[in-house]
Amino acid sequence: MKDADVLASFDGRGRTEFLLGGFEGRHSDKITAMGYELGYDLQPPRCRARARSA
Repeated sequence: MKDADVLASFDGRGRTEFLLGGFEGRHSDKITAMGYELGYDLQPPRCRARARSA
């Protein structure tokens, strides 16, 4: 995930969400720092339940 892509997600809306998986998880500290500097109130991630098929 490039810096420009991260900054584009912080577009002034009240909320933004990043779904990081695999190697993208290593960028979480950088994303957190950018959000903090832009004045976002960062919240811990929520676990989403996955529906199980019958």
